[in-house]
Amino acid sequence: MVAAVETMAYGRGIPWHGIGVKTDNPLSTAAEMLDAAGLNWRVTKEPIFTADGTEIPDLYAQIRDTDRAPVGIVGRAYRSVQNIEAFTWADMLVDDGSAKYETAGSLFGGRRIFLSMEIPEGISVPGDEGEVKPYILVTNSHDGSSPLIGAVVMIRVVCSNTLTMALDGATRTFKIRHTGSIDGKIAAAREALGVTFTYMARFARVSEILATTPVSTRQADRLFRSTFPVPDSQKAPDRIDQSDFAKVREVYGTAANLDPIRGTAWGVLQAVGEYVDHVINYDGRRFSDLDVRANSLLYGGPAAQRKQRAYELVRDLPRVRKVLVPAVPRNV
Repeated sequence: MVAAVETMAYGRGIPWHGIGVKTDNPLSTAAEMLDAAGLNWRVTKEPIFTADGTEIPDLYAQIRDTDRAPVGIVGRAYRSVQNIEAFTWADMLVDDGSAKYETAGSLFGGRRIFLSMEIPEGISVPGDEGEVKPYILVTNSHDGSSPLIGAVVMIRVVCSNTLTMALDGATRTFKIRHTGSIDGKIAAAREALGVTFTYMARFARVSEILATTPVSTRQADRLFRSTFPVPDSQKAPDRIDQSDFAKVREVYGTAANLDPIRGTAWGVLQAVGEYVDHVINYDGRRFSDLDVRANSLLYGGPAAQRKQRAYELVRDLPRVRKVLVPAVPRNV
């Protein structure tokens, strides 16, 4: 089986725990984390030739210098952004020791790389245990499949559930304009912090409303069934229900970390996160469970889509909708 995660380092074992090398502590600089994660390499654009030696016009191979492995094919105008270039702007956020690099890694044979850093000022959700902490996640590709981007990711610490919902009125992702100048690095750091704190404020408001919105067992079942529709083959009365709906419902009813928030809209949302992050079986895919889960969370795959769907459903509960979207006064 081909592994999606090629190399990786992690500090505390947030969603990609169990893969790669664990560092003694979260690290303080991008260079330290890249070295620990096996990302201390560069790529160069090189011409591509046919078997008879004819150069293929306007196409170039991205070649990794450490092992001469091809990590992508790009066009003439493509500008390579090296791993160290992609992440050193973030050192501006850790100069005072307030943030730490948590994870970094290479996916799909070096075609994509990522890095995450913790912003220590988390939020508390009424009735929940522990904190929800913000992370800045940076991803880049060497094959032209994605730009250099950053995103805010919220982690419910007690269970390591990843929350990446698109919230009305708050930007979650931002572009990182690479430049070698110190001014460019400062601008990127300021943009990252600005987006993070704005998103955090909105997230805190939304999570408070969800945590104080009661949900009956019947309502929870409707929400789970809408998030995980039951296949027709599982609806026959003589069949054992092995559907995702039945399994996420079991998680909701039995997971210890949901005890304080069961019976709330926040609990329903976290049950979906618990299921797709830690329970769901991804067998039959090309990659392993952990690989599929990590890639899905990093790049908006099925796990992230399910959680977004669950959030939209609980957001549209009448009590939640009434608070989040105040009525617009009519013109008199």
